Amino acid sequence: MNFCFYCGEVLTKKNETLEHIIPNGIGGKLTSKKLLCKNCNNVFSKYDADLCENLRFCTNFLNPKRRGKNPSIKMQFDGIPLIREADGEYYSEDIIKIEPERKGVVISYKGMFSSDEKHKQLKKQKILNVCRGQIKKLNIPVDEEEKIINEFADKFEKSIIDIKNPCMGFRTQFNEKSFYSSLKVVLEFYLNNNFDIAFVNEKINFLKELKFKEMRDCTNYFYPKDFYSTDSIYHTIFLKGDNKNKLLFACISFYGTLNLIISLNTNYIGEDFEKSYCYDLRNHVEKQHSKSITLTQSDMQNILKERGIHNKDIEKAFNAFIPFFQEREFNADKFMKISENSFKSLMSKNFIDDPISYTNQIKALLFKSLKEDDEYKCMLDENLERLINMFLAYKTYDVYIENCAPYFISNIFSSILAEEITKNPNILKDRETLSKVVCAQFCETKTNNQSINIYLKRNRHNLEDKYREFINQNDDLFIRFQQLLKIT
Repeated sequence: MNFCFYCGEVLTKKNETLEHIIPNGIGGKLTSKKLLCKNCNNVFSKYDADLCENLRFCTNFLNPKRRGKNPSIKMQFDGIPLIREADGEYYSEDIIKIEPERKGVVISYKGMFSSDEKHKQLKKQKILNVCRGQIKKLNIPVDEEEKIINEFADKFEKSIIDIKNPCMGFRTQFNEKSFYSSLKVVLEFYLNNNFDIAFVNEKINFLKELKFKEMRDCTNYFYPKDFYSTDSIYHTIFLKGDNKNKLLFACISFYGTLNLIISLNTNYIGEDFEKSYCYDLRNHVEKQHSKSITLTQSDMQNILKERGIHNKDIEKAFNAFIPFFQEREFNADKFMKISENSFKSLMSKNFIDDPISYTNQIKALLFKSLKEDDEYKCMLDENLERLINMFLAYKTYDVYIENCAPYFISNIFSSILAEEITKNPNILKDRETLSKVVCAQFCETKTNNQSINIYLKRNRHNLEDKYREFINQNDDLFIRFQQLLKIT
């Protein structure tokens, strides 16, 4: 049986509601029907709206998949106020000037548009309507009116600034309203995972009684080094119960830009646990968050006391966010260098004896290497997959075998040689016999790997000559063997 954590009412099919733990307005996918009743869900809508407004800029640029339309934002380019839609299209706000002169009026318009014709045509129609209104006031004949309108329309088209991916200026800011919203997110995540409500009742009461000061005092900005993944854009929640340090707390990150810590209980006596959630908003997939963090009571007090010193942390977070939306050309030579290094790294590891394992391992290794590169991490995972598959089209398992087989086969030869010397140490005195015995054994060798067997069959004569030459010409090595085995 589930209860509404806000009012305590039993949840039934009639009053339950699908609650977005991370708000739908910022692309949240984590939902639950066991947290709130319909009435109480409406109570929290303002909290969600405040958080979404704080993150409006990030939502606009990322344009996450969600129910409903993502918001537009206001920006500037060269003094021209622009509106940027979440699909990347932009258009100028209305800047129409009407200045009287001796023979009539001068109408001027300064505008800028992306490639989208829709907004340009809407603005064009609006300014032409202004023109028609001014023409009527001047009592200009109808035939002259159309001529003037057509001339103005032509000038409008020619004067439009159309720059691909212009460098726009913007301002955004976070405020403490997002702190209250984040407390609600963390509490819902905690309760949705069936942890004991008794340890968070105080914080639930903060929400009920609108104790904003208390909510502020248990929350602060927090940007721990190397804790959140930066190879894409994520919503992340990390929850920890630490019995030793008597702390129950959460770290939360929205878009990797707004990162907070929330102290849920400073006298925690429950079981130790860690629970995390991480959603990749660019690639639309839930990912594992493997990092952990441990804090003492003193650490928590110091973090919560720090006020107004996080501007550099926030700036750094935005500098990591923005490059995902910059147009860039990817360097093919760089990709090949990363790919070849990954292939060499794989060859240095244990031999892979089947094609499927080879494909899986080289894909995982190359994907990890590309995700660690500042340029290639900005590509969507599906595009990285295409590049990796192109690389694998010529770095096949057969190519891997051609590169690894000599090393693998030399180990087989070494094992046969060692076995024969161990069985009959005196054979070292007759290396011609030794080479015949070892090469005969080598000719009969078969492995469990069909590709290696094919390679052996194809290169057997060359390999026999190579190893026979090795036995017959390495005098110093075999004399050393004889000395070690005390053979005279």
